[in-house]
Amino acid sequence: MLILSFSSCSNDELLMGEEQTSKGTLVHMVATANASIDIPDTRTTRPESNNGLDFRWAEGDQLLVTSNTGIKLGVLTLASGIDASQGTFSGEVYIDGDGQEINIFYLGSATNTQTFSGTTFIDDLSTQEGTFESLPQKDFMAAKTTVSLINGQASVNFNIVSQLSFAHYTLNGGTNVSFDGVEVTISGTNLYNEVTFNLANGGKNMKQGSIKAKAHGNDLYIILGPAENVELTFNATVNGKEYAATLPSHTYKENRYFATGVSQGYEVKMQEEGAGEWVDLGLTSGTLWASKNIGADEPYKSGNYYGWGDVTGQKIVSSAAQYGPSNYNEANYSTENTYGTLYYWQCCATESKYGSYDIAAYQLGEQWTMPTPDQVDELIKETTYESTTLNSVRGFKFINKKDESKWIFIPAAGYKLSGVVKNNGCLYAWTSEIHWYQGRLVGGNDYQYDYVKRGIALTDYYDEGSDVTYGVFNPAYGFPVRPVRK
Repeated sequence: MLILSFSSCSNDELLMGEEQTSKGTLVHMVATANASIDIPDTRTTRPESNNGLDFRWAEGDQLLVTSNTGIKLGVLTLASGIDASQGTFSGEVYIDGDGQEINIFYLGSATNTQTFSGTTFIDDLSTQEGTFESLPQKDFMAAKTTVSLINGQASVNFNIVSQLSFAHYTLNGGTNVSFDGVEVTISGTNLYNEVTFNLANGGKNMKQGSIKAKAHGNDLYIILGPAENVELTFNATVNGKEYAATLPSHTYKENRYFATGVSQGYEVKMQEEGAGEWVDLGLTSGTLWASKNIGADEPYKSGNYYGWGDVTGQKIVSSAAQYGPSNYNEANYSTENTYGTLYYWQCCATESKYGSYDIAAYQLGEQWTMPTPDQVDELIKETTYESTTLNSVRGFKFINKKDESKWIFIPAAGYKLSGVVKNNGCLYAWTSEIHWYQGRLVGGNDYQYDYVKRGIALTDYYDEGSDVTYGVFNPAYGFPVRPVRK
C-alpha cells in the first residue's frame, strides 16, 4: 500500500501565485509513499527474495499523475527513501478539488516522466538488455485513487503494481556451450512485445511479436506482456551453430516473476538444431532422451547402425579387436567376479580417456552422449514401457509415469554384421560402456581363460521380446544409437 500525503491549500483558499486552469489549481505536493509488500513482485529496483522480487524505491523515481481523461496533472519525484519501501515524493500537480479521481503511473526508469506528454504510453519490449538490473527500465506500474482534502491537506491511499510480467531464464546448451553476450531471439504463441497503456483508465492494448535480449553468463532476464498459454521458443547462434528450445505453455501474470528460485532462472535446455528433439521422461537424474535414433528422420526408423565406438559408422569388419580401446589395462575401472576381473570403459564418462569413441557426441555435438548402463537401467525402472508398434514397426514405448503425453519409441531394428541386417524385430541399442571379461577358452579347463571384449546394449534379446534389459554383445555388431542429454 502506498500512502501519499499531499500538502496544499483548499480550493477556496488560493494563494497568490497559484495557477488556475481547466485542469485545476497548480499546487505543490509532498507525497509520502509507503509500500507494504503484500505483493512481493512490486518494485522499481528489483532485489530477489525468497518470495520473488521485493519493492524498493530508486533514486530518480518519478510518478506521473493524470486525470480520468488522461490529461497530465503533474509529476512527483522521489525526495527521500532510496532503497526502501517508503519514500517521500514532491512536485507540482494540478488538483481540481476534494473527491477528484486521479491515476498514478510509473513509466519505468528509462523514461523521462517530467518531459513526457500524451494520453497513451507505448512500452516497446522488443529489444531488451537481458540483465537483472535492466528490468526497471521498461516497467509500467499503475494505480487509481481518490483525492481527499481535509483542512487544507490532500492525501491519497493506493496500491501501485506492475502491469507487466517478469522472467528469469538460464540457458543450458550442454558442456562447453556458453551463451554469454549472445543475442537470443524469443518468439512464440501469445508473446507480446509491445504494450500501449491508456493513461485515462489504465487499460492496455498489446501487440504480438518477438523479443531480442542478450544473455549474460547463461542468464537472461526479460519483461513481457501478461498472457495465458504462452509457449516460448528460444533461438541463438553460438560459434556458427544454431541452438533452439521450446518451453511448455505457461501463463505469465501481471506483477509476477517467473523463475525457479532466488538467482535461479528457469532452465531452458537449448538444443543444437539438427540433433533431433528430446523428451523429458520424468527421470530422477534429469536425463533427457532423444525422440529418434541417430540418423533417423522418424521415431520408428532404425537410423544408422554403428559398431561400438565407430563414430563414423564406416567399419564393416567383424573382428571385435577393431572396435573400441585395444588395451584392457587402461580401463576406467574394474571389478571382480567369480571368473576373474572385468575391465570397463565408459566413453562419455567425465573422467574417461576414451571420449573419442562417443558416437552421439561425434554425430550431434558434445551436449549429446550415448547413454550409460545406469541411464538405461533408470529408463527401464522409472518409466512405464510396453512392447508395441508404431507405423507398423515393432519396438518399445517408454512412457513418463507422471505425464503420459511424454514418451519415446525405440524400434526393434535388429543389428548389422558385415553390412547385413540380422534379427530384425529384436531391440538393440548401444550404451557408452564396453568391457573385457575373462571367458573360458574352448576345450580349456576351469583355469584357462581369455579376455573377451564386449559392448553393453539395451536389448530385449534375452527375454524373447516381452521385456527389456541390457546385455553384452560383440562390439563389431552394428547397433542403432539413441542419444541422451542433461
